[in-house]
Amino acid sequence: MLATMELAVTAVPEEAIGPLVAVTARAFVDEQLLRWPLGDHPDPLAVMQAEFRGLHSAAARRGCLWQAGDAAGAASWISPDAADSFWEQLMSWHDGVAAQADDGGARYEQLWDWVLGCYPDEPHWALDSIAVDPGVRRGGIGGLLIGHGLAMADADGLPAILETSRPHLVPYYGTFGFAVFEEGDGPGGGPHVWFMRRAPAG
Repeated sequence: MLATMELAVTAVPEEAIGPLVAVTARAFVDEQLLRWPLGDHPDPLAVMQAEFRGLHSAAARRGCLWQAGDAAGAASWISPDAADSFWEQLMSWHDGVAAQADDGGARYEQLWDWVLGCYPDEPHWALDSIAVDPGVRRGGIGGLLIGHGLAMADADGLPAILETSRPHLVPYYGTFGFAVFEEGDGPGGGPHVWFMRRAPAG
């Protein structure tokens, strides 16, 4: 097992996203925020790989993609300065889930319009995605990546937000100071989503 204290968290350049795409796709293949809008598909893992090639590329280009060690884990922390252009690219991007969904991407667009509409108006840092390689899970790498993002938010004196459709992660994120500020079912029979906010330290 990796010694978490020995791992550095570093920014990922766009040309180095490949290993992190594989790690994140495996972690999110059953995440309902992406799996539900895909619908029936014979190879959802391949679709998630395409999805995260685009998402990680967009985040890395804006200096918002981070890794622990050598691709042991990855987190996309979207800064306030990068948020508008990142989300605009997300909603105009038609590869990955949007391209392969059995309804032509209609559920994807509707769900993510709703998700982004639930985000607070205040400036904030957003944890868009986080994943840890299965071989080194439960070793503190996720906490390391979360703590890194929270330190950036605290340095700016800003809150951090995230959303999840996995109920077991709600108490986990609570251990880092996040609290649910809104929850609900996505439109059109979409997944239940918890929106969480963590106030800046101090």
